Amino acid sequence: MLKVSLKLLGFCVGLGMILFVVKSQDDLEDISLLGYKLAEIERLQPRTVFIGSSRTYRHVNTALFDSLKRGGNSYNLGVQGGRALELHYLAERLMMYPYIETLVLEVRAFEPAVRSENRNTRRAYYHHDLRRARIGAKVALAANMPHAERWKAALERYVIALQNYSLIGQAEGLFSGPIHGWEPLPPLDEQGYSSFREEVQRAMSYASLLSTQQERGGLKWRVAEVQRRHEAFLSAKGRREFAHNVMLLRARTEQQPTSQDAVSANIWLELFQRLEARGVTVYFVEQIGEVEAIGVSNVLAGRLPSGRFIVLNDPTRYPDMYAPEYWFDIGHLTSEGARWVTVQLADQIP
Repeated sequence: MLKVSLKLLGFCVGLGMILFVVKSQDDLEDISLLGYKLAEIERLQPRTVFIGSSRTYRHVNTALFDSLKRGGNSYNLGVQGGRALELHYLAERLMMYPYIETLVLEVRAFEPAVRSENRNTRRAYYHHDLRRARIGAKVALAANMPHAERWKAALERYVIALQNYSLIGQAEGLFSGPIHGWEPLPPLDEQGYSSFREEVQRAMSYASLLSTQQERGGLKWRVAEVQRRHEAFLSAKGRREFAHNVMLLRARTEQQPTSQDAVSANIWLELFQRLEARGVTVYFVEQIGEVEAIGVSNVLAGRLPSGRFIVLNDPTRYPDMYAPEYWFDIGHLTSEGARWVTVQLADQIP
């Protein structure tokens, strides 16, 4: 019996080592933006890195930030569609780079469940290690859902993590196809949205870089999606939704954090402490346009050291920035609005 147990243990250890090696070779090159941006960070060795969703990607002009800081060296690791768990993973991944001195993290609320459009895709698999599975499960169990749904969502996190570290899971994720966010293109434009015509001109300038029908199809889809989002914002329904979001933000101090908000805030605080212990200075930012993280922000604002939490998403403090002409769609600013965000960050980050 002992021999069988030892053989089984040896098999599990050996298989675990093989899977660890397989996972370590995962360079994310087949996930749009991620592989490209991480390679750029290794090449450029920036001292400051911005991590976030499309709001970071579109609202932070690093060239302007560096000029305002007079010799700054920053990089925009904003990823379109980036959710909290993915941003958490990216922040931890950057710990291995000793030249990074400052991380500026966009605050997002951790979601209790994996979005259906992300399930069984590389975009969901790559950041689901056991640590992220534990975090996701903790959030799921604190969510305002029926108990059965909580446990189902928590278990799903571990299932994805186990698939992620198995040869079967690796193949399943690869053959399911990567999620590209908006387009499979290098992120050469970081200045934010502008007019539809200018956005399309920037998109079309990538055409010479594309070699496959799939990539050209992605470009065509991107142009159509940009137009759809902009026109939706200009519609009567879009303006009503925008006005409703502004109303919620004006009442932000009255919103009571939920248990899920408290758990999300604790996760960000734990990451803050780990990064700071490694000598990295961390700033959290609530990007303008975010409406789902108000409760998390209310918790963080009272628990972080002074100056480490930057709230740009406040129509009471910055009423001019909620004029519709500064917005491209309901969640993203024009290039002029992005310039304002960048100037604010440069002023508030020493």
